[in-house]
Amino acid sequence: MKTLEPGDRFPSMSAPAVDGSHFDLPDDVEGIRAVVVFYRGHW
Repeated sequence: MKTLEPGDRFPSMSAPAVDGSHFDLPDDVEGIRAVVVFYRGHW
């Protein structure tokens, strides 16, 4: 897996939002600063 470097475009993906809707990355956060957190779950 390639590590993202400063200036790299975030790979396209769809993710569920907290409110149950979905959003498409990176398009839905274009032009704003965003933090993407991958929570792998509670084991």
